[in-house]
Amino acid sequence: MIIKHFYLDKIAHSSYMLIGNKISAVVDPQRDVTIYIEEAKRRGATISHIIHTHLHADFVSGHMDLAELTGAPVYVPKAAGCTFEHEAVVENDIIEIEDMQLF
Repeated sequence: MIIKHFYLDKIAHSSYMLIGNKISAVVDPQRDVTIYIEEAKRRGATISHIIHTHLHADFVSGHMDLAELTGAPVYVPKAAGCTFEHEAVVENDIIEIEDMQLF
């Protein structure tokens, strides 16, 4: 498993990709989702998960575009009360990405 950090300096935003042999997850995606699609392609992986650690009021997220382009579900804390299509997660839920488990 590779963890790749992306940093958008203008708004001090960090996002990450968790990249396995065949699938990957994008955590807290920035608006320009092209960088994640290109990285997954370069690594020979598909984007299978989009994960928000929390809602971001300080920037526009690319989760909707990324979900549309990849078909990957968006995982969001249930407490956020999101109205867009998503997988609501709560404490002790497990998200599996190949041999890795996120709690």
